[in-house]
Amino acid sequence: SISFSLFKENRSRFFAAFSKDINNNTGHAVYVKGGTDMMKYDTDGEHVFRQEKYFMWFFGIEVPGFSGILDIDSGKTILFMPRLPESYNIWMGKLETPESLVSKYMVDVVMYEDELLSYLKDANFNCLHFLAGLNSDSGAVFQTPSIPDLPEEQWTSAEMALPCVRELRVIKTFAEIEVMRLAAEGSAAALKDVMKITKPTMREYQLEATFCYHIYFHHGMRHTAYTPIAGCGCHSAVLHYGHAGAPNDGLIRDGDMILLDFGGEYAGYCSDITISFPATGKFNAKQKAIYEAVLDANRSVMQAMKPGVDWTE
Repeated sequence: SISFSLFKENRSRFFAAFSKDINNNTGHAVYVKGGTDMMKYDTDGEHVFRQEKYFMWFFGIEVPGFSGILDIDSGKTILFMPRLPESYNIWMGKLETPESLVSKYMVDVVMYEDELLSYLKDANFNCLHFLAGLNSDSGAVFQTPSIPDLPEEQWTSAEMALPCVRELRVIKTFAEIEVMRLAAEGSAAALKDVMKITKPTMREYQLEATFCYHIYFHHGMRHTAYTPIAGCGCHSAVLHYGHAGAPNDGLIRDGDMILLDFGGEYAGYCSDITISFPATGKFNAKQKAIYEAVLDANRSVMQAMKPGVDWTE
């Protein structure tokens, strides 16, 4: 299990960094909103919940409907939980209380979500910051969360908070690195299992299924970090193979090279491993030459990697 002290340390780093960004001015707070449940179109079935990653970094909470306030002046964290009906006990399991969640999640105060507006009015912050902005990788916009009836003077453009936490997420703490190592080691062990069972006449999805079974059964990773790619033969040249239109359903043939791009996710931290190997366990001359050329390049990159070296180098 992962201690919530990891996420408390993340928040402490944010408090220190953001205080500098606002020149230690008083009356500032940051509002962070977690993910919500999503239904499958018009049905009563839900998608398996995945927490919004910034909220996950701050709190480590893998349950929908939560939000939080980071009071920059006091360094305190106030968590807001959904107020669920009593029937939830029957359908979804025992209800947590604000008191039980204070110690569980290592925060200072827990209140119900419907108390958020009154809390903000009483706190009377000079400036309430939001995480909002453009994701430079996906091109998607991190939308400013809505708080109905919030006094307009407490809104801000949200230009400062997101760049601050982005930079903090780039540099990992020791505890974060340990969790990433767990995810990577579990994924590597699973890939070894996949390589052992691979043979011609199998289907690509059997390799994916073996990986997903291993990371969940042996390492408690319910989620993969991304859609698994299991390409044999020419499929291995399709960069995002494995999507709904090409769902890892090809037949593995004698002489094929297999490309697996798999990664497990644990406590919100991801791994990402790509390997190539021959379906029969033995390279032919051309396959060996290309494989060794790429392997040499890979090792050269690893040797060159150190602080101060640019990506382009």
